[in-house]
Amino acid sequence: MLAKVTDLQRHGYAAVLAPLLRDVRILEQDGVFIERLGRNVKGTIFCVSADNLAARGLGGFVESFKAGYVCRFCLATREQFPATEARQFSQRTKDSHDLHVQNIQENDTSSSHFGVKASCVLRDSLDYFHPITGFPPDVLHDLLEGIVPVELSLCIKTLIQMKYFTLEYFNQKIASFPYQHADKMDRPQPIPKTFLSRGTIGGNGHENATLLRLLPMLVGSVVPEEHLGSYELSPSQTSLSIHLKSDLNDSVPLSAYKLREGNAEFEKNKKYLQLTRDVKHDILEKLASEMYGYKAYPSDKEIAVVAEALVLTYPCLKEAGSETGWNGWKNSLKFKMGNYRSKMRRAGCPDITVNAGKRSRMNPDNESSHSNIKRPKRAEVNFLPNFPQGENPSTLEQLRQKVVDEMKKAEKNLPLIKKMMQTTFALRRQTIVKTCPPVKELLELWPALKMESEVYAEFQRITNQNLPNTFYSELDRHLPRLMTLFRQKAGRTGKTSDALTEILKMHDEQEFHDIDTKRVTVLHALPVYLLEDVSEFFKTCTDTSDEPELLDVAVALLTVVKDNDTSPVHFQPVKISVVIESEIVGNLPRFADAFLVMFGLIYALHLSYPRGLTNTFEFVQKILLGLDDGKLSPKLQSLKNDLMRI
Repeated sequence: MLAKVTDLQRHGYAAVLAPLLRDVRILEQDGVFIERLGRNVKGTIFCVSADNLAARGLGGFVESFKAGYVCRFCLATREQFPATEARQFSQRTKDSHDLHVQNIQENDTSSSHFGVKASCVLRDSLDYFHPITGFPPDVLHDLLEGIVPVELSLCIKTLIQMKYFTLEYFNQKIASFPYQHADKMDRPQPIPKTFLSRGTIGGNGHENATLLRLLPMLVGSVVPEEHLGSYELSPSQTSLSIHLKSDLNDSVPLSAYKLREGNAEFEKNKKYLQLTRDVKHDILEKLASEMYGYKAYPSDKEIAVVAEALVLTYPCLKEAGSETGWNGWKNSLKFKMGNYRSKMRRAGCPDITVNAGKRSRMNPDNESSHSNIKRPKRAEVNFLPNFPQGENPSTLEQLRQKVVDEMKKAEKNLPLIKKMMQTTFALRRQTIVKTCPPVKELLELWPALKMESEVYAEFQRITNQNLPNTFYSELDRHLPRLMTLFRQKAGRTGKTSDALTEILKMHDEQEFHDIDTKRVTVLHALPVYLLEDVSEFFKTCTDTSDEPELLDVAVALLTVVKDNDTSPVHFQPVKISVVIESEIVGNLPRFADAFLVMFGLIYALHLSYPRGLTNTFEFVQKILLGLDDGKLSPKLQSLKNDLMRI
């Protein structure tokens, strides 16, 4: 729907939006019949994305930024903004807003009340929409033209003061950077010399978004790695490290008198704070609690990031005798995390209790406490979650049986299956991680994991990442670069070059070079390029012959082809079978989809990567999906460098 501003001003939102709201009202009350589901599905408008001015108009707020009450989210006045902290402002609520609307409607002499001038047309027509919760912040103006230019100003100011570069150097980098695609239209403008006095670099939101994203590439080479804040400019840092650092201010006891006074004393006299045992215990306890909220078993590198951020935020806590200033804090945090895990184990937290009961004086025959530790190893976010509130093993087992029964039906209720699989996720993870039953037994307990959609849903539950979307977007982005690398390697001599030459020859002989053809070629050539043996993973049989012997096959992709197809790479197979523990667990028409389902099942069933193909699967995990990408083997790091150079 398109409407001119003049028409909106003349007729009002209610008249212009009436046809749309009438249809949404029908959808909200009666729904539409979906033949495949065999039932009505209802819907409504949950939120409206708009800039500040449009949101104010649609929401019934005063459409002037010079009015007394200019904020849609709080009841602060313009005069209060400069002198009052935001946390002290009263928030608008649904009840208070409805009262303001009522006062306006009952008082004809007032044009507005606390910044509200009329009721919201969406609120008047729909049952579930409310202007207080239905208009999210304006990201472009509030963030990219408000907060980001101020933060970039502070960052650039600090880096210039530390003499890493000059403003002229930075502007020259902005001007000479080889912008590509949409960045050509949104290239940043030079930073004005007045940014120091103004406290902001200015610019529009599109330009600021580009500058924020490309900042590490512009100046990362001149910022030393030992710079305490250098990890903030490094795209290789894990999201966990960034989260831990950003949450640090809320983790340490800011109310501790000694800590505040210590920082003030350090700024004056560069004198370090002598901590009492109680204050240090308090700091470590709160940091351990915050870290545990993200990861029960943080790595040494992640613990070091927190220790480094601690002394950066509170310089008075630096250690004069330490080379880095925080080595002692790192060691203390490491031991504190062990103690905190012991506390969580006694509290019954499943991701810790799963490793309890190891060898001790009371249980001398148990396995070593350092063997077979069950912890996230591939960036699993939800490795061993708690049961949903109000659920227990008995109720979840009943739901599991309902999933089994629903899977036996010819017409499956897919939304119901997905909902029950989501609810029973914690029970499933406990079974998989704690008891490690055979895959055949697991799939009998959870037959929905044989469905492609549920494999992807399970992967998202474990990692909080959409597997097919991320995988294909990143793979397709790297396809041209990978093909170039493979052709360069094929132009040399040796067994690897010969194998790549054969694969690329079959690719070039195809009549159509669509995206699926390129994906098949790259997924076959990648392990060869990485010097890995694919003979046990890529298997082939014809559609007229018996299936090959699958005994003792841990994981494999079985390509079924026609009798006359002798190609080493098959672009038009009959089907691709996913084989796990000698059992065919699914069939798919396309090779790339089968590979992706296999990858998802490895996560879902807590399996190891195929023997001999570790680098290939870690390439998918760490480079394509960005999961735990801070730890690359030398071979993968070299490949990633090559991808970035081409």
